[in-house]
Amino acid sequence: MVDDQTVQSATAQQRVEELRSQLNHHNYRYHVLDSPEISDGEYDVLMRELRALEEEHPELQSPDSPTQRVGGAVSEQFGAVDHVIPMLSLATAFDEASLRAWHARASRVLGRDVTGFVLEPKI
Repeated sequence: MVDDQTVQSATAQQRVEELRSQLNHHNYRYHVLDSPEISDGEYDVLMRELRALEEEHPELQSPDSPTQRVGGAVSEQFGAVDHVIPMLSLATAFDEASLRAWHARASRVLGRDVTGFVLEPKI
């Protein structure tokens, strides 16, 4: 007899595989082809769902998951740039708590309080 936990795990594994496939496709479209098919918001929804499933089912985590790497292949159109000051991207924040957590991490990395923010809306 198959128990509910086994069924839930199999369903989670199937959804994780679907999400990884979708996110890899969209990463390629965005980063390599410069021709996205979905909005950043739609992409973020898929990524949040994958992160939540991987946290809920750690046995499904994988080093090749889109949650464990950034973007796609490096475009040959751009040269390498060394930044004197780390870029410290905000990543994704949807509330004040996320913004405060980013501020604490950035301050810790720089070894000083981060001030003088530059904000740009993502449209």
